Amino acid sequence: MTAPKSQQPSESAKPSGPDLIVKYAVLLSWLVYAAGLTRISGFLRTLSIPTEPSSYAFSTVLSYGAYSLLDMLETAGIPIVFLKLSQKLTPRQIWRFIGWAMPAGIFVLQNYKLFWSSGHVSTRSHYALYFLAVAYTLVYLSDGSNIAKVYESPVGAQVLLAAVLFYLVAEGSGYKGDLEAYDAMHNLPSIQFLLAPEAVSGANKLGIPFSASETGLTAPLNVVAVSEKMFYVRIPLLDASLVQNGIRLDWERQITVAIPRDKVIMASTRR
Repeated sequence: MTAPKSQQPSESAKPSGPDLIVKYAVLLSWLVYAAGLTRISGFLRTLSIPTEPSSYAFSTVLSYGAYSLLDMLETAGIPIVFLKLSQKLTPRQIWRFIGWAMPAGIFVLQNYKLFWSSGHVSTRSHYALYFLAVAYTLVYLSDGSNIAKVYESPVGAQVLLAAVLFYLVAEGSGYKGDLEAYDAMHNLPSIQFLLAPEAVSGANKLGIPFSASETGLTAPLNVVAVSEKMFYVRIPLLDASLVQNGIRLDWERQITVAIPRDKVIMASTRR
């Protein structure tokens, strides 16, 4: 009897080029969609804006997600190119240190205004943590030996890595939406609306300020979001209910109110 021949792994068992392209294209599309979905959700939730179908239109979600992901790729891409070009420069350790420090510096330059907004410290910290975690993961994987380890690792490990990236991108984009909402709250009021006569009474009850010069013309308002049916504006609300040591403390806070688009006759920007 002849000894059985040892079985060699077939070439067909290895993923082909088109298979890899499809696999990574699917992963990228899910990352973009998750980033857009959580970014919009964070923005609307922070401003207490009810969701409408138009807010989560497929094209809108992809647009917001693509911009979020591009920011992350830019933060990682420049250091990756720098590290590749500086491999033969000496002293090598200094150039590697500069390359690995670059994502943090680029992050600060990209998000300087947003990161120093009035958002909570925990929100800003979480945004920086998740954003930089994605950027440094990509920088780490850009090394040929590291990406080879991922490529040769079991499917379960690759799925776990993809899941971690998905979580980091989604969470980072959600916190970015939160910070964008805080930033929008402090925009200068610049839009005036001329409302239909039947809408003036209801707008007054909501606390929307009006100009004394013309009936139905609002004072300049801070429009923070626009949907197919509504303009969402931030208005001050005087809260006189706080009493401390027998002294009434008047303090001003803001709320978001909606103005129906079909009740707006005209809108103009006040410069």
